[in-house]
Amino acid sequence: MCGRDLRRSCLRKRLIQIGEFVTRQSLPMPRSLKQSAWIAFALYLALSWTFFGRGLAGHFSDRLIGLGPDPALFVFFLAWWHYVAINHLNPFMAHVMWAPDGFNLAWSTFVPLAGIFAAPITQWLGVVAAYNASMLLCPALSALTAFILFRRICGRFWPALAGGYVFGFSAYMLSHMLGHLTLVMEFFPPLAVYLVMRRIDYDLSVGRFTILLALVLIGQLGSSLEILATMTIFGGVALLVRWYLGDRELRARIVALGIPITCAYVIAALFASPYLYYFFISGPPGMATNLATIGAATPANLAVPSPVSALGTWRWMRALSSGQNLYETSGYVGVPMLLLVWSLARSRWHEARVKLVVVMFLIVCVASFGPDLLVHGGHLLPMPWKPFTWMPLLRMAEPGRFALLGFLCLAVILALWLSDDSRGLPLRLTVAAVVIGFTLPNPSATFWTTADDTPAFFASGKYRDYVAPGANLLILPYGIDGNSDLWQSRSEMYFRMAGGYVGLSPAIPAQYQPWPIVYALYNLAEIPDLQAQVNAFLVQKQVTAVIVADAGSHLWEPVFGEGPLSFRQRPFTADERAAIRAMFAPLDPSPLEIDGVTLYRIPLARLSPYAQIDPRDLERCAARARLNALIVAADDYQRSGRALGDLNPLTASRLGLLPKMWLIGPNTESDLRSYTIVNGLVLTAIAGDRIALGLRGTPGVLREMALAYGSNADSKAILPPMLAFSAAEQTQSLLLMTYSRKQLSHAAAVARGQLTVPVCAQIEAIH
Repeated sequence: MCGRDLRRSCLRKRLIQIGEFVTRQSLPMPRSLKQSAWIAFALYLALSWTFFGRGLAGHFSDRLIGLGPDPALFVFFLAWWHYVAINHLNPFMAHVMWAPDGFNLAWSTFVPLAGIFAAPITQWLGVVAAYNASMLLCPALSALTAFILFRRICGRFWPALAGGYVFGFSAYMLSHMLGHLTLVMEFFPPLAVYLVMRRIDYDLSVGRFTILLALVLIGQLGSSLEILATMTIFGGVALLVRWYLGDRELRARIVALGIPITCAYVIAALFASPYLYYFFISGPPGMATNLATIGAATPANLAVPSPVSALGTWRWMRALSSGQNLYETSGYVGVPMLLLVWSLARSRWHEARVKLVVVMFLIVCVASFGPDLLVHGGHLLPMPWKPFTWMPLLRMAEPGRFALLGFLCLAVILALWLSDDSRGLPLRLTVAAVVIGFTLPNPSATFWTTADDTPAFFASGKYRDYVAPGANLLILPYGIDGNSDLWQSRSEMYFRMAGGYVGLSPAIPAQYQPWPIVYALYNLAEIPDLQAQVNAFLVQKQVTAVIVADAGSHLWEPVFGEGPLSFRQRPFTADERAAIRAMFAPLDPSPLEIDGVTLYRIPLARLSPYAQIDPRDLERCAARARLNALIVAADDYQRSGRALGDLNPLTASRLGLLPKMWLIGPNTESDLRSYTIVNGLVLTAIAGDRIALGLRGTPGVLREMALAYGSNADSKAILPPMLAFSAAEQTQSLLLMTYSRKQLSHAAAVARGQLTVPVCAQIEAIH
């Protein structure tokens, strides 16, 4: 047996041992509950396949559940864990992406639990099949653990079955089934509640409770740190509410939970200490400061479905839900369920458990609205979650995702209502059918799946004839704009990439952020000193080949319009192809066209003079050139007498005031013509005849530009990173300067004198 086969055999044996251990430690259940749980799981699994898996029939290994770039991201993570296990690597540091620097995966959504348990499927059927199997199992397992909890609460099979469905197939689950594997692994919160209930009732010893809760916490940490943090915060709030509502004996029992729960967290932290070390060693990454506001729900979300739901496919419903992100439309509850909450609260408010779940549902709802609520007139009303945005880690949470715990409360409410024998069975069955009917998923099988777009160059293994093992490649479409993660995963990490997509934490790592060419690769536009920017980047990142997937539709583009924001794939435009040729044709005038890609060979030896250029110097050069051009363009536009209200970067480009090739790419779609920030350039009129202009970049360089160009400005400010149209630009700060007419004329006179003067001495010396 060869060494590779031996390692795989050892991996399978280890997974079997882990499974046997988990089985021995499984939650104790009466025989009847185990039997009913198997029945419930079979039903939930059948529903999961019916709702989400029908489009995979006959295509389990060449189609993916989901839409947009995120499915490829989680395919990579599953492939990564298989690759790590076979090659005995550090799982937290990935040098196959953003090479040669690598990336600390502890700050990404790299799902170690799914990666470990999906390894056998990855080995036998391939990584795409492993991803699809994982996605299909998650709704069924989530519904199952909720069912186990609800059997404990209401003692009835079919009310618990309905409650499990509401939790496992909620709008939260539907929205994240579009590609967020880490967020659909929601089966641990119900287990944590189940264990706490059993300990409060003294059905579990302190030791057994502590060990089982520690296993649940470890499992949740291996699935989603975000859900673990959310579960911890709202779990603590629930215990406080239950303590307040309880009598003296119950309060004593709840207080007694403090020590075993703390011990469980300590055990989990010790077990996960390697992960936590890498999580904290580099500090939090630069994230958009408005993430909590943009990722929040609104009150309308409770009653208005999105296209992930069957009712949301109606055209008038799509119009009502427009402005949202399709992948975060997770708060839809439906009017029947809201009425059910009111009915249960009105009829059984005297019960402490009813008070608990209703109050917790309201608390979660209010928190999900984020730090500020937009009210009539555009004013922001501060909300209770606002103080949490000042905390280092919680400020990066997206409040709309708290809906997970809101649906757990709703599912309990439904189970309690359906188990009330004072209401007739026909009425209860009707109510259950209506509640579920209002939340059914989109019935289209094709809505839930996307074709594997891997070019034949990668799918057939042809790359092995042209690329050396471990070579560092630059692949277009770049990063989140394409599926290069998927293509690398299918090659079993045969090559490295000078790029990639590891989630928005951040979209571009710190080592790549100073390079202006990186943002040009995302926007597929030219920048000043283009060839020097390209040459320095390629030689310093040791890129030996550039591969452009230019046959077919491979570029992911956000879609705005009627309904929530979504994604579609399209081919490169003629201008984008021209920009790509301008970048790489000078290095390889005769690129190879092979099986759906164009391959540019990079002569690194020729580029050695660029190896010592500091990328921050390149950024300074580009920033000066762009600011000079913006100031002159604004002054020329102002002198032309045109309406200042029409001024933006695209208008200036169409009038020939800015270079056309600076503003091509996805950001130039017709529905973005009113945007004042395009490809990192800002240009607009404000407050009558005043003009604002600026650009994105790293804080240090922007401070230098503010000092150099701000003397003639009326005001200047550097804004922190915020969510932007381009995911890459969310890592950049924004310099914004405002000018009166007279100030702009003075600034333009200086800028015109600099347009013909070289701004980068290092580049001039090399030339």
